[in-house]
Amino acid sequence: MRVGVVDLGTNSTRLMVAEFATGDATSYLTLERKTAITKLGEGVDRTRSLGASGMARTLEVLKSYALRMNDLGVEKRVAIATSACRDAENRDVFFREVERVVGCRPVLLSGGEEAALSFVGALLGRVGGPKFGGLADREKAPGDKGDGGGASGYKAHNDEAGGYKSDGAFGNQTGGNQAEGKAESKSRHIDLRDRTVLVVDIGGGSTELTVGRIGTARTNSTSERRNKSRATSFHESKPDENRGKAGRYEERRPPESIFSSLGLADVSVSLEGWASLDVGCVRLTEMFLSGDPPGAEQLSEAFRYVDSLLVEAERSVPVTEAEVMVGLAGTITSLAAIDLQLDRYDPEAVHHHVLVREKVEEIFRYLASATKEEIRQEPALEKDRADVILGGTVVLAGMLRRWGLDSVVVSEADILDGAAMASASGALGAL
Repeated sequence: MRVGVVDLGTNSTRLMVAEFATGDATSYLTLERKTAITKLGEGVDRTRSLGASGMARTLEVLKSYALRMNDLGVEKRVAIATSACRDAENRDVFFREVERVVGCRPVLLSGGEEAALSFVGALLGRVGGPKFGGLADREKAPGDKGDGGGASGYKAHNDEAGGYKSDGAFGNQTGGNQAEGKAESKSRHIDLRDRTVLVVDIGGGSTELTVGRIGTARTNSTSERRNKSRATSFHESKPDENRGKAGRYEERRPPESIFSSLGLADVSVSLEGWASLDVGCVRLTEMFLSGDPPGAEQLSEAFRYVDSLLVEAERSVPVTEAEVMVGLAGTITSLAAIDLQLDRYDPEAVHHHVLVREKVEEIFRYLASATKEEIRQEPALEKDRADVILGGTVVLAGMLRRWGLDSVVVSEADILDGAAMASASGALGAL
């Protein structure tokens, strides 16, 4: 069965088409993966409404996605909507137009559902296939000025000939220098099964944090009970009192129930805790980072705000129990591409690249001192991401600083893969 998934994100609109083996929702081949920066959620934090230009850009890209799904013979299609649409009072108007263009009404995910799908996508998703969305496969949104080009403005400074070793809480991860990284990343795969993992999905409007485990043994009832208490602890206050806090939106069902719907035969999935925070690369940029480049006080305010949300998240997410941190979405994958100094974005090189904290801080300092036009010259970076990547980097750096984490494993498999698997199994249709 061929499944098509459209992700209506705050900053980007994405497409994934996959072919699934009969009766197996976790065995698939990726046929197509496309990304377009459409900025659907531009200004939503302030207006609580989707803007006409953002909707128009998104719908124009969706027309091409619908044609591509037709060409590939997609039998089942689903659209998912996240932070920007959760916040927008006029989302129903937009959803009607999406249904007209794509052929299905978007599923509005709660924060918990988004966290669960990102988690299962990152840990069970498969990278590779005939077309896995390199830069050449990224759609140009209306008004896109092109790829630019030229040499990277970021210059890596390698310590001890570029080698690093991590023996901390997320330890035993080893990497080499930049030149070695390019060669090794092509075939790198880090086995994340039977390890407690913190999955971090930094989006445009929200950030999802999930701690859980995928293993070969069935989840025990103690873990399930503990998970329930942590997952519901953020539903105690009123929605209008919960700006920026986890669990702002009432869950229709426990997010971990998505896993049981996948019909997993050989693995079990346990969710130890999750949080969905109202902070992402777009939202943080609009709130604090108006300068070009932003001043020291703007950056300090942004970090303080992120830290305040992470304090709240710690009530629900057992970060200290995690053995490995896995990072998803455009900010983190772009940072990996910059760290690798790629001439052209290469998802297979980026996948499971280990991004160490020192490199994140180094790239942060570069981005914080560069103008948006200078950042646009990064050859492996989508040009329309240049104005928000610093905001996303502040979110990631804030986590690494607060929790003393050594590194993050970068994943190209993400919520698209989770949504595709959930759609193939019928779990997503039940939301």
